[in-house]
Amino acid sequence: MSRKVTILGHWDSRKAKREPAPLSWGEERTKILLLACCYQEGPGTRPRAALPSRCVGSAKLAPVDVENASSCAGRTVGRTTARLCSLHDAPDAAPLEQPMKINNAVFLSYLHCPYKACLLLEGRSGQRTDYETLMADLDSGYKALAQAALDGGRVSAAAVDCGDNVSGIGASQLVTFDAKIEHGSFECILDALKPEADSFAGGPRYLPVVFCRTERVPRFEELRLALGGHLLSLVQRSRPATGIVINGANCSLKTVRLTPKYPAIERIVAGLVSLATGQYRPPLILNSHCPACEFQQSCADEAKKEGNLSLLHRMTDKVIRQYNHKGIFTINQLSYTFHPRRKSKRVKARGRPHSYALQSMAIRDQKVYVLDLPALPSAETQVFIDMEGDPDDKFVYLIGLLVVRDGQETCHSFWADTREDEALIFDQLDCALTDMANPRLFHYGPYEAHVVKRVASRAAESRLNGIADIRLTNVLSEVYSKIYFPTYSNSLKDIAGYLGYDWRTRGALAWMP
Repeated sequence: MSRKVTILGHWDSRKAKREPAPLSWGEERTKILLLACCYQEGPGTRPRAALPSRCVGSAKLAPVDVENASSCAGRTVGRTTARLCSLHDAPDAAPLEQPMKINNAVFLSYLHCPYKACLLLEGRSGQRTDYETLMADLDSGYKALAQAALDGGRVSAAAVDCGDNVSGIGASQLVTFDAKIEHGSFECILDALKPEADSFAGGPRYLPVVFCRTERVPRFEELRLALGGHLLSLVQRSRPATGIVINGANCSLKTVRLTPKYPAIERIVAGLVSLATGQYRPPLILNSHCPACEFQQSCADEAKKEGNLSLLHRMTDKVIRQYNHKGIFTINQLSYTFHPRRKSKRVKARGRPHSYALQSMAIRDQKVYVLDLPALPSAETQVFIDMEGDPDDKFVYLIGLLVVRDGQETCHSFWADTREDEALIFDQLDCALTDMANPRLFHYGPYEAHVVKRVASRAAESRLNGIADIRLTNVLSEVYSKIYFPTYSNSLKDIAGYLGYDWRTRGALAWMP
């Protein structure tokens, strides 16, 4: 199927009746590639050393169909080939800077934030957060346990090159750890390679293996496994249908079907190639990964400088595109679109939806706007509860209570050093609530309510069982669409900072509900 290419320029009424014949998509790519080659290699042009290093990749890489691709210096990625015309023949050429490999860090960053992957490919680095350091230490400690659970022989390391030599994996039937697969601009390190049971009949075939310490395997780990299977298919000439994940405290072995995930991997690979070759640069969009990112401060400064709409928490890409389609690109522009309306009688009991325009106006005017009065229930004993834990593993390690009764305040804290101690701190919470008369629990965000209901369902005789049904109040639900602070989010850290409070530890994480 051919595609039409429209070139916008000055209007000429004399040539309006003569419409040029459209180029096919293949002809267009061929001519662009030839023009780029002639520009940089043809006689009379300036030396290649005067060109930016990224110009070579962006101007001379073009996707073509694998089935119809002629042999050149090529890099096969999924169903596309990145063809690169060599510049080594230029007599006065200076050595080019080697582009950064698309490794595990770039791939995982792309899944969380394409803009972060672009920064890494440009060679930029930021200040690593304490959270990233903690996660790396935990993963390193879990790696030894997973290797011991999977190891059926010696521990070895392998480097797999997807060039002319496709036998670099080896012919051993033992499990191979820390296997590196390189192909073109991609470099993937798998936690392990496990040989298939019947693989040596027609040559060695391996299954990709990744380690995941959490009980629930997140999507990005499954995609990392699928990327390993995709690159393995370029080595062993057969695409693995399944992969293996070692996860959880018990190092359970889970088989993951990779065939349904390969189309998504091909799209991700194509996007990464576009970033690496400079054909596409993603816009800056802040997201939930920012608090744990090494570039959080630089990205936040850049977003505030340009008034980026993604500064507003819960502003999705779809909503941003809708505002951009209306000509609204900054928070200041959005602030002038707010128009107060009378509350409709048909509005559901949950109240008004959140207004980004009013939130933008509060930031612009640096004022607190109250759209509706919050309705917080009164209680003889007010208990303000906060929990800290790992939502993925459903593990709570800290419970904090602030009890207010007859004007007197009392604080309690219950710690769990290990997962086995979690039941103990909930027993302590149960005992503390038993001594109170008609307590009502106030929490900020849905996390505490989910935990209380989960624990109450396990113990029928617990005091938490009755509280989980009728004595829980989410303060955030009363603030979110009724009171608008001049902050980018309704997180406790932002609102407390506006009210004059601060965390004692600088850089402490406060997750946005």
